[in-house]
Amino acid sequence: MKPKVKYIFFIVLLIVLTQNIFFDIYRGSAFNVIPHDDYSHYLLYLVGEDEGWLAEPPYTYRVLSVAVAIPFYYVLPVYRFTNLEGKSDNNLRALEALALVFYISILVGSIFIYKITKNRFGGSETASLIAMLSSYLLFRQTGIYSIDPLAIMFRSMAIYYLRNTLVFSLLMILSIGFNEKIIIILFLLMISRLIIRKEKLNLISLMPAISLCIYFIIRFIFYVPGNEAQIHPDTYMSSLITNVGYTFSLKGIFLNILPTLLTLVIYYMALKEINKSKDEFNTYFTKADIIPLIGIFIISHLINVDYNIGRVSLHCFPLYLPLASIYLVRLLKHDN
Repeated sequence: MKPKVKYIFFIVLLIVLTQNIFFDIYRGSAFNVIPHDDYSHYLLYLVGEDEGWLAEPPYTYRVLSVAVAIPFYYVLPVYRFTNLEGKSDNNLRALEALALVFYISILVGSIFIYKITKNRFGGSETASLIAMLSSYLLFRQTGIYSIDPLAIMFRSMAIYYLRNTLVFSLLMILSIGFNEKIIIILFLLMISRLIIRKEKLNLISLMPAISLCIYFIIRFIFYVPGNEAQIHPDTYMSSLITNVGYTFSLKGIFLNILPTLLTLVIYYMALKEINKSKDEFNTYFTKADIIPLIGIFIISHLINVDYNIGRVSLHCFPLYLPLASIYLVRLLKHDN
């Protein structure tokens, strides 16, 4: 089978195997089966419907994550649920459009995880497919009813293009309007490499910091009130105490600790594989890359995210999963 045909075959197979997630996201959002950040009213606001309203910060500034659903809002036919009440057609149309965006993000993100494993680390076809399918499972543990898939997709793309100054810079600039967590995690990645590994300063290593500065400038110029505690350091200590209590509760163990430990295990597997690699100074993974996970875990405790800390920690999995999948295949071969 020709490489191009094989690639198309894998994409079609992935769609066939995962198409149910689109309906899961749409149905779950419509019936509000799991608490989540609902951006449908923000989408309705952007398209000028009376039912819409401006989201509060930081959701306000994630406008591109919502705007990308506008074309789907106009072209998708409305799928109605028999037992659902209290939702207008416009509201359903917005939820459906966003669900499709989140589903496409999961597909594209998984494909880029495959490409990182295959093309950046030289992984086997088996390891690359394991990485792609594992990423799908990990996506399911994030906020699939909200914009997490978009943020993780962007981060996967950024990792793939870590040696392409133009594309990486463009992704960082676009991330300002998609999700600030993309920039924060990559800023922690770059700053840790600069400090711990003494890497050379260049435009790629500077772009997350530049984008983060632009983000806060935009928040200052286009100020929208709401969630003030997230940007006021004097509230961080009280938030830390509260969130530590949440984390070590029974619910917090499942929602905050276990997903973070899962991400840590994936990092450990990647670390075991990089130790076997001759290229110790690989662009796409270094030992210092644990810092984004530690950093985002701490930051999440300083702001009001309650039981979402584990979900936020999983945003780091694209940094580790490709190499961890290669290690897993090596381990399985060794056992045989």
